[in-house]
Amino acid sequence: MAAIDIVQVCKSYGAEEVIHDLNLEIPDREFVVLVGPSGCGKSTLLRMMAGLEEVTEGFVHFDGKDVTDVPPKNRDVAMVFQNYALYPHMTVFQNMAFGLKARRMANSEIEQRVAWAAQLLGLSDFLARHPRQLSGGQRQRVAMGRAIVRTPRVFLFDEPLSNLDALLRVEMRTEVKALHRRLDTTFVYVTHDQVEAMTMADRMVVMRDGRIEQVGTPLEVYETPGNTFVAGFIGSPSMNMVTGTVRSNGASSVVEAGDGIAFAGPAGAGASAERVVVGFRPRDLKIVDRSVPNALSAKVEFIEHTGVETFIFVRIGETRLCASVEKGEWQGLGEEVWVRPDPTSTHYFDERTRDRIP
Repeated sequence: MAAIDIVQVCKSYGAEEVIHDLNLEIPDREFVVLVGPSGCGKSTLLRMMAGLEEVTEGFVHFDGKDVTDVPPKNRDVAMVFQNYALYPHMTVFQNMAFGLKARRMANSEIEQRVAWAAQLLGLSDFLARHPRQLSGGQRQRVAMGRAIVRTPRVFLFDEPLSNLDALLRVEMRTEVKALHRRLDTTFVYVTHDQVEAMTMADRMVVMRDGRIEQVGTPLEVYETPGNTFVAGFIGSPSMNMVTGTVRSNGASSVVEAGDGIAFAGPAGAGASAERVVVGFRPRDLKIVDRSVPNALSAKVEFIEHTGVETFIFVRIGETRLCASVEKGEWQGLGEEVWVRPDPTSTHYFDERTRDRIP
């Protein structure tokens, strides 16, 4: 087990800097998920933790010890990749035992460790099979088993479930999280899938363009996004966001947007004419009776049934919004409805900085 400290780390490829002065603390035994769009630097950061990428500037510490220049084989980490990287001519047992044999471990110890890992992962009945005889989920378990038998201090996962179908990804998410509880060691997991991050992480690290945008528990990041990028990236469908101008009226204020749209303004709003972004989740956009104060007239443009809930996409002039309602058969395509954001669950961001207004 190990705590990981990333200290002022930069990574450049020639003149292009892809990781910018990044600092991150990962406590011992924590399950941390690095999440962000493709190209944000999350896999590069993971590979620097593993020692597979050189650090241009800064330091990587394991339990307070500088391992920045320590070779990967001496860091006591295990990495599971998107590509299973199994040897096709070897059996499951041989694949899982390969790294231990390379370390010249005794055969009895190898057999004991492989048997333990196989039982942990439900592979005991498949040890004599070859990878071609396994399903995608079973192959990924073998890849994880090959890492587990080494009993490393740190497990690093680089989008390990992205090659699996949707149903199997859900199943494997549960298994990886359960594995973390059983092994009780440090897990760092990379994904571009915000649902994976939300369901698996003890803490999420949201990245963009080689920088950390926000760190927090899944609920903290979802409920109090630090800027418009996090607000739009975390949550599906994305948060509704409308830009408008604050009009103060004594202690209260409103935000006036185009198309006759007006929202309750932020508490303690700044001077009148300040530009802000108003954000609210689809679940917080209510379809209401037209008599409700501040209700907005909208036209139903699209209806999406997911089984669990129904998403109603509406348009007010040029503004498109999404409301989440209880599952049901909506037939109101093209009809007029009245909507109103829940003022107690509305977020405000500075239009210039894109940062959250407290």
